[in-house]
Amino acid sequence: MLKFFENVKNKARKNVTRLALSAGVVGGALTCTGVNAFAASTSGSTNASITESMVQAFTSIKDDILSAIAKVAPIALPVLGAGLLVVVGIKIFKKVTSKA
Repeated sequence: MLKFFENVKNKARKNVTRLALSAGVVGGALTCTGVNAFAASTSGSTNASITESMVQAFTSIKDDILSAIAKVAPIALPVLGAGLLVVVGIKIFKKVTSKA
């Protein structure tokens, strides 16, 4: 029995990225469904389909993510550019000083 758990643990370690991605997708879908299942209907009908609920949920998530990217990008890009500039500068400096 202990050997079985060791095999499961080893397989989980090898596929940790796949497991995390699938758990995130399933968890996100379940969260969106749960959140919108109790949301007020904007069309006046009380029988909104699950498909419409999922579309609304993912559209909302998409809008939130894009707005977050739009707010973070002007700050993150110069920081990443400065870091890249430092790395490239160090490499060039090492090449120049080693040939001197």
